[in-house]
Amino acid sequence: MIDKLRAALADTNVRAFLHVIRAGEGTADEDGYRRHFGGELFTDFSRHPNRAITKTLGDKQLTSTAAGAYQFLGRTWSECQAALNLPDFSPASQDLAAVFLIARRKGLEHAIAGRLEQAIAACANEWASLPGSPYGQPTKTLAQCHAVYKQHGGTYAPAASTLRRRSKQSRPTRQRWRRPRRPWNRTGFNSRRPTAAGLRERARPTLRCLATT
Repeated sequence: MIDKLRAALADTNVRAFLHVIRAGEGTADEDGYRRHFGGELFTDFSRHPNRAITKTLGDKQLTSTAAGAYQFLGRTWSECQAALNLPDFSPASQDLAAVFLIARRKGLEHAIAGRLEQAIAACANEWASLPGSPYGQPTKTLAQCHAVYKQHGGTYAPAASTLRRRSKQSRPTRQRWRRPRRPWNRTGFNSRRPTAAGLRERARPTLRCLATT
């Protein structure tokens, strides 16, 4: 699994999506990898700081252990570290853990393919700043997410209508086979079985011959 995650981490669209997440979490700058919830900075990357900090957001007081570029909660980081055998809380470990969470939320294939809004919808329950998140915290708009995504080189999947049009154009034209029709002849039939009119036509020369004798 970890090899697949490393390969995904090298993908341009995945990297652009990671920047979208960081922009929402307030960690887009160089110090983002060492930022606590609320803005304070830590210096020890040997482990997750797991420090509970209380801040007022609007009219709400929130307490969180979130830290790092993707604002990992202490318990979430423990799950990532155990699953991936991560040695520390370094920027490289944080990036890999973020891709692991995207994959766990079924959003990695969307991210790789350039389906940004589907990736956002899949991960909105993981990161509270993404559009559609149910946690009641301030979120980015889809327009802001698209702007960050394009700024960092993200590309989009072709529209479904374009794919359907290309699919139709690539299909070979199928010729409908039709049984050739037998031409009418003077006996009055065009199939293997003669008609009554055809039988009468065949009999006429014989009757004429009898009449002249």
